[in-house]
Amino acid sequence: MEDLSSWDYLNFKELQMANEIHDHANLTPEPGISKRLLLKQAGLHVLGISALTSGVVSLVGNGQANAQEPTQFSERTAHLLELMRKGDDAFNAHDFDAMKAVHHPDMIAYVTGNPQPLYGRDAHAAAMGQFFSIFPDVHVDNDPYPIQFGSGDWVTVVSRTTGTFAGAMTLPDGTTIAPTGAKFDVAFGQTSRWDGDVIVEISAFWDSHLQAQQLGLA
Repeated sequence: MEDLSSWDYLNFKELQMANEIHDHANLTPEPGISKRLLLKQAGLHVLGISALTSGVVSLVGNGQANAQEPTQFSERTAHLLELMRKGDDAFNAHDFDAMKAVHHPDMIAYVTGNPQPLYGRDAHAAAMGQFFSIFPDVHVDNDPYPIQFGSGDWVTVVSRTTGTFAGAMTLPDGTTIAPTGAKFDVAFGQTSRWDGDVIVEISAFWDSHLQAQQLGLA
């Protein structure tokens, strides 16, 4: 496979996937709107590397992902994906003890919207606690993940997350935003590096602008 660190290659794969999804879903853009933009306006993250590598998902016109025939994973990848699923079970249940059990004490997390990484399991747990207070019904679809793959100590999952803006949001500058009661429904992905059976590094990503629009904040 070509070098996945190359942004040119990533962009090529993303556009390639956009064309495939466009043709499959029979989407028709307005004049002047690209296929890629059309898909993003429909609430779909075009994550070319994940979908094209996994081979387990088809995407339809409403932006939902449907699991199909599972890929045969290595024993290590299958094990880590199962741990990931259990970790998201704990996330969905707000079970902090179970969440901490799959995170290394000295982990680092890169999270969309955070200007700085989160250093350490306790900082990550605190951030999740704040997130739960704002979106108490937040849920990640994880059984199964529609897109999932891995290699060695790395796994990536892409799915859907939903929630309701039901609690006050405090911004870094101290500004408080009252809840709107609006709901969000966006594609969500996470790449994780593991050491044994615990996560040591997280990169979590979603379309924060789309989420803000859905919540009435943009």
